[in-house]
Amino acid sequence: MPATDYSKNLRLLCDEYGTVSAVCRGMDINRQQFNKYLSGQITPSRHNRRLISKFFNIDEALLETPHDVFSLRSRSTPEAAPQPNGVLSFFEKMVATMPNETDKLRRYIGYYYQWFYSLGFEGYIVKSLISIYEQDGVIYSKTIEHLTDKSGELSDTFTFKYAGTLFYMIDRIFLLEYETLTKQGMNLSILNASHRSKITSIQGITTGVASSASREPSACRVEWVYLGKNINVRDALKSCCLYKHDSDDIDPALKSRISNHIASGDFLLNSNMS
Repeated sequence: MPATDYSKNLRLLCDEYGTVSAVCRGMDINRQQFNKYLSGQITPSRHNRRLISKFFNIDEALLETPHDVFSLRSRSTPEAAPQPNGVLSFFEKMVATMPNETDKLRRYIGYYYQWFYSLGFEGYIVKSLISIYEQDGVIYSKTIEHLTDKSGELSDTFTFKYAGTLFYMIDRIFLLEYETLTKQGMNLSILNASHRSKITSIQGITTGVASSASREPSACRVEWVYLGKNINVRDALKSCCLYKHDSDDIDPALKSRISNHIASGDFLLNSNMS
């Protein structure tokens, strides 16, 4: 049976989310059954249609629109990605109680590649995709990490997805984010505000726990490289993976900026301001 607009649109949402397995886990839907939705072999029941729409935070009727139309909307709307149950209200409560200069965050809205040394895979650098967007006057983030080894030396593959919110306080950007697939971690990133007329990249420090069994708390330098406000998310995700620290695919200057080397005489890991 040929794929329908519904199945094609559903496939696109899954690609942007990360993996089909992660989507099935998040909705508690049988993978075999869900594959039939993706192929157009069967259509979801009314109950499952509502479940799918709620999970992806998207109107049911929109999933029925022609795929070429839906694809254009999906590429330019970061809000179309799912916001896990409970997380939004948690961040809303934080926003209501903490000081925040929200107006100064709006210039950072858009998509970024995020680069940092992996906390769970020693000697590897992570390239992930992060979306910064506004909803109801609050600045939120969504991040997808595909931890696949580009060199092919690591056999394991992991996908992590984070939902977060941003705060601006006295020239610093604070991002608190929660991992929504395994529900086993939170990260705190503090970045230096950019004073350039056009944002190209921002640097700072991120802290979290390793994805490995050790769950070792760690901190590292991080850099966000600005991509734009409207991008093809599927294409952007294709290069998101793990890179070996000596990979020629990474700009040497960027690699230097995210290096976690502490100079002699220094006692703390500080961000590289540029």
